[in-house]
Amino acid sequence: MKTLILVLLAAGTMTGEGLSYHGAAPAWIFSGGVSRGTWFNVEDFFPGAAEFTVEWAEIWLYDPPAPVFAEIWSGGESGPVNILAQKEFSGTTIWFDEPVITNGEFWCLVTSSDPVNLLADNDPDGHSFHSDDWLVWEQFDPGEFFISVGNITEELRRYSWAALKTAF
Repeated sequence: MKTLILVLLAAGTMTGEGLSYHGAAPAWIFSGGVSRGTWFNVEDFFPGAAEFTVEWAEIWLYDPPAPVFAEIWSGGESGPVNILAQKEFSGTTIWFDEPVITNGEFWCLVTSSDPVNLLADNDPDGHSFHSDDWLVWEQFDPGEFFISVGNITEELRRYSWAALKTAF
């Protein structure tokens, strides 16, 4: 039996910051590469920002094998460099055990020993890649993978007691 797992964040249940390059509607199912993922550049979302805290990842998969892992890696456009966090995908939004503080550029990868069917849109921004050997990362030209990352901590910091006291 094939199942479609859509991991959606219900409106109003989470606040904070979320990053994604994908559009609203899936157009592709992609299973190429041993690893596939999205390269995030925080300055695309927050000009001048030097870091970003990742607490959760949202990944849309079709008929996922077991186990599947969500991983946060440091690294720029040329590819992932060092693993910062890993969590097994459980069919819901992945919450990492600890907040992961990243530099301005980082990756969120989906890895598995079996092929993974990842949904993608049809509006390429140059941020979705796949690799068979971890040496060469090929851009997914038709669109962007449905991979998002975010946090709730940034929103909480913004409305801390000190910030509210200063405002009034």
